[in-house]
Amino acid sequence: MTWITKIALKKLWLTTLVAAIIAGASVWAMLTLNTELIPDIELPMTTVITFYPGAQPDEVVEKVTIPIEGTIEGISGFKHVSSTSSEGSSVVFFQFEFGTDMDKVNSIIAANLARLDLPAEVRSLPDIMPELGDNPKLWPINMDLLPVVTLSLNGDIPDEELMQTALTQVVPEFEEIDGVLSVSVEGGSGDKVLVNPNLDKMVDYNISIAQLATVLSMQSYGSQKSDWKVICRPDRPGLPGGSSFC
Repeated sequence: MTWITKIALKKLWLTTLVAAIIAGASVWAMLTLNTELIPDIELPMTTVITFYPGAQPDEVVEKVTIPIEGTIEGISGFKHVSSTSSEGSSVVFFQFEFGTDMDKVNSIIAANLARLDLPAEVRSLPDIMPELGDNPKLWPINMDLLPVVTLSLNGDIPDEELMQTALTQVVPEFEEIDGVLSVSVEGGSGDKVLVNPNLDKMVDYNISIAQLATVLSMQSYGSQKSDWKVICRPDRPGLPGGSSFC
């Protein structure tokens, strides 16, 4: 029998006191332990997304994707690059070694993107579609980019007015908070445009759905009636003046 066992049997009050202290300390540690639903993990990855309206995949590769892939030249820690070029868009994915300072890497890539000689259709797109933001747009892959706060806005006013209140008053206030990357609004209601394309004419003039979507997104529409009708006459070679494919 060891001396610890002898003391424990001889002085039961001391044994009980020590056990109570250990149990109390364990409960206190469990209740005060910091926990995170989403741990702060920095992944050594980043993505560049670019929209090039009306461009075919081969043109996107040559004029957008390849130049963007070159923005990582000379950056230490670079491991792998992969890209996807489709009609009207390009996605370039960069992967680096773990431990790479991604804040520094993203700053260098952003500076290199700003110096690229990209087509005018790419650079001017944010002027036409302000909601797009930058083009190309750098998207760091970070767990911290997940939405952290979701608010609900309601009131005894029309849906359109409530939406405008959110966009013009609430969103700007949150965007000015230090550390906030972006603020978006979901829900609400508003005017909608229903487009029924004539597929036969689209095939005749070699017009794709992606090109149609690009043309529609760059236009403004209005109507004095509750029923909307859209006639699309994009200015492209081979399409007779006054002809409609919608």
